[in-house]
Amino acid sequence: MTMAIRPPAVWLLALAGACVSVWLAALIAEHHMQGLLVHLFEQRTQRSIRIAGGLEGHLLSAQPTIVARDVDISNPPWSGPGSLGHVGRVGILLEWHFAWLPLEIRRLELDKSEWHLRRDAHNRANWTATEGGADRGPPLIRSLSMEGARLDLDDERLHLKFKGTVSARDGSTGAAPPLRVEAAGDLNGRPATLRIVGEPLATAQRDHAWHFTLQERSGDSQLAGQGYFPHPFDFHEIEGTFQAAGPSLHDAYYLIGLKLPETRAFNASGHLSRRDLRFTYRELRVRSGESDLTGTLTVEAGGDAPRMTGELSSSVLRLADLGTQGRESWQTLADSPLHTAGLQHSEARVRFSARQLEIGSQKLEDVSVLLVTHPGKLRVERVQAKLAGGELTGQAHFEAAGDAVPTGGLDLRVKQVQLEQLHASGRPAIASGSLDGRVDLASEGSTWHAMADAVHGEATFVVPEGSLRASVADLASADVVGALDLMKRNVKETPIRCAVMSLEAERGVVRSRTLVLDTEAALVAGSGELRLDTQTLELQIRGRPKRPTLALHAPITVSGPLKKLRVTVQKRGALLQGGAAVALGTVLTPLAAVLAYVDPGLARDADCKTLLAAVNNEPPG
Repeated sequence: MTMAIRPPAVWLLALAGACVSVWLAALIAEHHMQGLLVHLFEQRTQRSIRIAGGLEGHLLSAQPTIVARDVDISNPPWSGPGSLGHVGRVGILLEWHFAWLPLEIRRLELDKSEWHLRRDAHNRANWTATEGGADRGPPLIRSLSMEGARLDLDDERLHLKFKGTVSARDGSTGAAPPLRVEAAGDLNGRPATLRIVGEPLATAQRDHAWHFTLQERSGDSQLAGQGYFPHPFDFHEIEGTFQAAGPSLHDAYYLIGLKLPETRAFNASGHLSRRDLRFTYRELRVRSGESDLTGTLTVEAGGDAPRMTGELSSSVLRLADLGTQGRESWQTLADSPLHTAGLQHSEARVRFSARQLEIGSQKLEDVSVLLVTHPGKLRVERVQAKLAGGELTGQAHFEAAGDAVPTGGLDLRVKQVQLEQLHASGRPAIASGSLDGRVDLASEGSTWHAMADAVHGEATFVVPEGSLRASVADLASADVVGALDLMKRNVKETPIRCAVMSLEAERGVVRSRTLVLDTEAALVAGSGELRLDTQTLELQIRGRPKRPTLALHAPITVSGPLKKLRVTVQKRGALLQGGAAVALGTVLTPLAAVLAYVDPGLARDADCKTLLAAVNNEPPG
């Protein structure tokens, strides 16, 4: 007996078979699609992916999902062997939409993850999608969850090291919440915290800026910023402002990895723009103690060494606001190694000017210098300043290439500096007149102490004309009776015909080559030495008055540490009298060459020509 099958039943069976076929095909396609997605990810990122805990996916849905467990991600080829990270569970929620790339990441969940981020000095980072870092950032993610991820960062380019935990979350239900990123751990060897709050990821668009705020703290130093990405999340373009404060600019290293000098408490602000590897800091304002600094800096991070250019200026810059602020003794500072690591990878050309530069009790005005660095080399060029009514010009250099012993030198000239403006504030000036001079020194060493031990060169100062308190002139010639008499009679000044101090340095010892003072009251010469490592002085002054006197004339000795000098007059047995008092011919023989060294015109035009004539006619003692 046969049974006829009605057409509707055939259609139903055919439809059921078709559904089963489609379902089976979908399962097969979905299985292959999962493998294809992993393959595409590996090709796109140039990293191998190992999924030990299995991969699950539901791709035939309006919101496809992918879940992978126990995932290892390797480093890319350009950063060497090793692991970029491990994730216990990766959850991805996708969404179809009409676009060139139809799938968009709606939500990304990373559970129990750890990341090892590395970047070398040549800008090769294991987290970038391409070797040169030219990628335009990750795709837009509408929601993110990453709780307690362990992170260690070693960035040789920016000198940053971090080890701690990072959490990022924005919620998954309700109104679009802001993105919050929090990190805590050790940054550059000091405990630090970081917090970033950004606009909701759900509303982020490639053609609209994405804004965020940042707060970072390390010890007593803190950094705050407000900024935005013109094209989220393309890290090659960033705009923002920042404010920073702390007990010393040196502590900024623990925040940003940049090594700056020790200072008093500071606050700083400015505007930052990034375009690829070009960073521009505008409207920089730094205040520390009574010192200020403003200007613009541009840093080109490409190449083997970052290149810095810019212009900085100060209304007032006090050296007392820099350095160790008197907290360390000379011996402690002297034995400290010179920190030259930052100079090994440095390219800079920065102009600096200051309306007033305070060095101890002295003030330089209208200062202008050009700082130029190359790897291992620093040059201070085109030094110009006004000092006590005169001018200071010159240059300096310092080299510390590789493991070589650091070397340095300076060549400075002063012209028409007014002596009466150099004296300490609140004290009467003991001399007036115009001072010319030149300092040409060089040295080498790995510490300040070693530098002091090895210094060599010469320094010469000349006063072609001026005046001196007469009592001081007589004291210098050991005419004590005459000096006391002048003080009683209130005789104020005696003209200076010529004063010359010429010094030579060798192996850290500065010795007098020529030391002479010619006034109407007396002719004085001296000799001695200063040891830079111990800062001790041994000086003998000899002279003779130019007027009749009953006083006995003896050499004066000045000796001891610079901070506690002793002045003594030799005993009667060493007294010198009359024309044989000083063998000036021997002491002053190189005077013409000394004057020409400072300024060729001095030996020809200044009042020192009178002294030169006296030297030529001086009988041997």
